[in-house]
Amino acid sequence: VVYPRAVFDREALFMQVIERIPAGTACCWLLRGETGSVLIDTGMRNAGQILRQVQDANVRLILLTHAHFDHIKNAAFLAQELRARVALHPADLPLLEHQSARPLNAQGVRGQMLRYFSQKLMQKPLEPFSPEILLSDGMHLNDYGVDAQVIELPGHTAGSTGVIAGEAIVVGDALMRMPALSPPLIFEDRKSCLESVSRIRESGAKIVLTSHGFTIRRRFFV
Repeated sequence: VVYPRAVFDREALFMQVIERIPAGTACCWLLRGETGSVLIDTGMRNAGQILRQVQDANVRLILLTHAHFDHIKNAAFLAQELRARVALHPADLPLLEHQSARPLNAQGVRGQMLRYFSQKLMQKPLEPFSPEILLSDGMHLNDYGVDAQVIELPGHTAGSTGVIAGEAIVVGDALMRMPALSPPLIFEDRKSCLESVSRIRESGAKIVLTSHGFTIRRRFFV
């Protein structure tokens, strides 16, 4: 199936729909199913707007691809307002206490700049919350109303994860398009990043949904 670029913000996937929601420097993805929905990441801005966009979706789970500030800032607010449970990989729990709990490395000049601005963001206060669900590789999300499963994609952070839903994969920051598609420019472990890119390639997904940049179809991989 080939989707025209104009509809990349709303992808029909079997009986599910994935919607892109702007949320600051990183976007969120809403995976709507027949009996519930999963909100993937919460962004760091536009909390009220995000709430309005998902209020009719019966969000049963907020799944955080990793614990960086630009992906989790709105988590406490949205979890309370939506009465949804929050899920995160256990390896990223230390970042909820201190965003600088582990060293952040960079690739190239653009990576150095991105790390500088990212570390500035990480100094901002974060409303505390405690994930009720700990993610693991292969975990199914059927209990939350969607036909999807978790895939571990470590490297950007130790606990980075993605979500496979039909022919699409939401990859968080395991891939970035800034502007070209590439492994993340900032990371905790470069070797693990490259291994996670291989996992994405091998997943069989035809549509790659990144948090930064636009939707990418598999054939654009280099």
